[in-house]
Amino acid sequence: MNTFELRRHASDFRVALERLDWGSMPANFRQFPAGTCGDISDILAEYLYKQGINDIDYVSGSADNQQSHAWLEVSGYIIDITADQFPDCSDPVIVTDNHSWHQRFEESTRRQAGFLDGFKSTDNVTLNITRDLNIVYKATLAYL
Repeated sequence: MNTFELRRHASDFRVALERLDWGSMPANFRQFPAGTCGDISDILAEYLYKQGINDIDYVSGSADNQQSHAWLEVSGYIIDITADQFPDCSDPVIVTDNHSWHQRFEESTRRQAGFLDGFKSTDNVTLNITRDLNIVYKATLAYL
C-alpha cells in the first residue's frame, strides 16, 4: 500500500463527509469532526477495507489533559481525518509515518479495524451504535 493511495482514499472520504447535512445525522455526529474520531475511524476503516486495503488497526488513546483521540494505522502510516478538531492541527487529512503529533495520546486501544461485512449488531447493546454508523456510512458513500 502506498501513501498516495491511502491519502487519496482518506481525502475523498473526508470531502464526502464534509458534504453531509450533519443536522440530519444521528446526534452523536452533529459536531463533526469534534467528538466523532472513534466512530469516523471505524467508518473510514470499513471504506478502506472495501477499497482493498487490509490490516487496518484502530488506535485510540488519551492525553494528560483528559483529551482523547482515535485514528487508523496501516503499515506504520497514521490515517487521521478528524485531527482538525484540535486547535493545534489544521490539516483535515493526515496520512503520515511521522507519529510525533499522535504520541501525545497514550495508547489505550489497538484492535483490528474494519467490519469485513458491514456494520452489524450482535446484541441489543450495540444496535443503536451500529445503526448510527450505518446511517453516516451510507450517507457518505452517496458522495463518493
